[in-house]
Amino acid sequence: MNITKILALNLIGLTVSGFAFAQSPDLNSADRKQQIKDRAQIERQNFVEEIRERRETNKTDLEDRREAFRVDLKTRKDSTKADFESRREEFKNKVQSIRDERKRDLLQKINDRLSSLNERMTGQLSELVDRIEGMLQRILARVNALETEIDLADVRAAIGGAEVAIAEARSAIADQAGKIYVIDITSEEALRADAKAAKDALQGDLRRTRESVRSAHEAVKSVGAALARLRGAVE
Repeated sequence: MNITKILALNLIGLTVSGFAFAQSPDLNSADRKQQIKDRAQIERQNFVEEIRERRETNKTDLEDRREAFRVDLKTRKDSTKADFESRREEFKNKVQSIRDERKRDLLQKINDRLSSLNERMTGQLSELVDRIEGMLQRILARVNALETEIDLADVRAAIGGAEVAIAEARSAIADQAGKIYVIDITSEEALRADAKAAKDALQGDLRRTRESVRSAHEAVKSVGAALARLRGAVE
């Protein structure tokens, strides 16, 4: 083989090897990109799973709190049942001594209405607190999803305050549900004033209970507003 052919073959060999060396970094780069992509996918999957677990935990905690509240509500009602029956029996005996039949019937209706109104209102307020707590849970789900993107310390603090407000509202409702409202008849001449005193007591207590529920609602709304402001500032 002459020198020209040898040089030509060497040049071809160098070209091929050079091409191979030039391609190697591209293959390594592709591998690294795939590794980064795979790692990101795994992290996303782990994050989604963590969010799912948090939601399940929050759901379980929510159900536990509601069940504990229902038990507390029933316990308080049962604890005052004997006292209520005693006072109602005393009321019936006093009513029978009223000479005017129309007054007796009217007073009996008013007295029955007091208890039924308190039971109905505390039931409605309980349902309202459930909805308020549901609002907070939906906000909490959004907070959990944003945990890795922005600093949510202030929002978390607001959530803690809202949870306390909801607990206080439930306690106020349970207290109210256990209260007894029976007209205390002092004399036949004071029947109107006696009935008014009982109605005023019920209305005042219900107003304070509603205010507690309203405070819980405002606390949850504040959490949502704080989250919206934070997301707006970031975006």
